[in-house]
Amino acid sequence: MKPHGEPCFSMPAVANGRLDCVCFSISVAANLEERSGNRANELVLSYSIHESRLLLRKKDMPAWPGGPCPQCGDEMPPNMIHCRACRMLLNQELEKDSVEIPRFVPLQEVESLVEITPVGLFVDCASCHQELKINRKYLGQRVQCKFCSADFRLDPNSPAALEADSYAQCPHCEETLRFAKKYLGFKVACRFCQGKVHILKPG
Repeated sequence: MKPHGEPCFSMPAVANGRLDCVCFSISVAANLEERSGNRANELVLSYSIHESRLLLRKKDMPAWPGGPCPQCGDEMPPNMIHCRACRMLLNQELEKDSVEIPRFVPLQEVESLVEITPVGLFVDCASCHQELKINRKYLGQRVQCKFCSADFRLDPNSPAALEADSYAQCPHCEETLRFAKKYLGFKVACRFCQGKVHILKPG
C-alpha cells in the first residue's frame, strides 16, 4: 500500500515519436475513509502539450462526445478539450489552471524584394568640379561636361569613380534612387514609396 498522498506516475504517452501527454494521478483519502475501508477518491492531473495547459479531472470521467459547441454552436469532433472557434472549455467538469494559452499573433507578411543594379554614378567634372550624373556604360570612355564642355576620361579605377554615389530606378514607384557605395549588396527601402529593394553590386 502506498502512503497517503504519494503520487502515482504513469509512463508518458508517445505516438509516432512525439510526446502527446504526460499523466499522473494523486490518491486523495480522508483518514475516516482509510479507517472505514472505503476506496479513496482519485483525481487525475493531465498536462496536454498540444493545449499547453494543466487540466484536473476525475478518473474515468467521460471525454467530450462530439457535437455542437454549447457557446458558438460550431460542430466539434469527439475528445476535444476546447472549441476550435470560441475556445470554450467543452467539458464543464474540467478546471483551468492559471496558465493561459497565448493569443495567436500572425507574423507580418514581407513585401516582395526586387533586385536592382546601379545604372550610373555621380562624379565631379575634372575641370569645373560640378557634379555630373553619368551612365555606367561610359566607364573607360571620354565624356564631356555639360557645364563647362571640358572633356575627360571616366576612369573606372580612379578613386573618384570607386567611391562615387550610384543611382538606379525604383522598380516600385519608378523614382530615381541615389545611394552611397556602402549600400551596395544591401536590402533597403525606397525613400519615396518604402518599397523593398536589394541593391546588387555591379559586375
